[in-house]
Formats: sequence, C-alpha cells, structure tokens
Amino acid sequence: MKKRYFILLVAVLALGAFYLKNTPSSEEISASDSEVINRPQSTKQHLVAKTIKQTAVSAVQSTSVPELPSLDEFPTLADLQDLSEDEVHHTPEAVINGGRLVGQLIDRAEKNPPLREKTLQLLKSCAESDEVVTAVRAVCWKNTVSQMKNWRVFIPLSDMKVPANVLELSSQLP
Repeated sequence: MKKRYFILLVAVLALGAFYLKNTPSSEEISASDSEVINRPQSTKQHLVAKTIKQTAVSAVQSTSVPELPSLDEFPTLADLQDLSEDEVHHTPEAVINGGRLVGQLIDRAEKNPPLREKTLQLLKSCAESDEVVTAVRAVCWKNTVSQMKNWRVFIPLSDMKVPANVLELSSQLP
C-alpha cells in the first residue's frame, strides 16, 4: 500500500516538474507583447505567454464591476406620505419594492463577487439613512450583517449610525 502511494507521489512530482519546465515565467507573462516577441525563446513558449496574457486581459475586461443603484432608489419616508386610507392598512408598494431591491442587490453580488464589498457598503448606508423607510432599513441591516459572514467581506461597523429601533426591528426578521 505504501509503495502505491510512493509511486503516485513520484508520478505527481514528475508531472509537476514537467509542467513547470514548460510554463512561462512570471517575467515572460508580465512582459508586453513586443518584449515577448523580441525575446530569444521558442515559438511554443511565446504562444503560451501570449495566450496567458490575452486570457488575463479578457478576464479583467469581462469581470468589470457594474454600477450599483444609488441610495436614492430606496423608498423614503416621503414616499409614504400620500398613501390612501386603504394603502395604510397594507404593506405599501414602496416598501415591497425596497425589499425587492435589497434582494436584487444580494443576487447580483452573489453572481459577481467583485460587487460584494460595494453592495455591503450600500446596504450599510441604507440602514443608516434617516430618509429611508424604517422597515427597509432593518432589511438592509439584517442583510449587511448576514452577508458579511457569508461572503467573508469585512466592512467597518465601528462607525455605524444605525439607530436602536432599526437594530431591534432587524433582529426580529427571519
């Protein structure tokens, strides 16, 4: 049994050494195209280096971070001022849309990790804003705290300005 593991280990090391031997160095990868072309090296190494560089450039371009909505898109207390008597007895559409916006932000950040830190900053700002509807502020805060843990993204909370009523309401959310 030990002999099999030893043979497997030797095979893996040999393949790794072969791979490293045929992989361009970091200097070759970071060099510009003209520098790579002018270097005395084999055609195979040139093509590998150029392909890696092009792949890296296209990956950076394809993962450009899309813009997030502004804090102005969250429902404000002013949006609730002109509710009809019937609307007062139900959850206002503005509050439902605010919760939907938070959900959309979380979904986008789940699919696009570079958005996560900015999303958490926006949700924290939502929770701190005196103009945003209290129920939506509580949803923003609840998601800020839970997504910090899930995404393992740190944003400073020591300077938070979330009032006690929003904290208490968020603690009651599922």
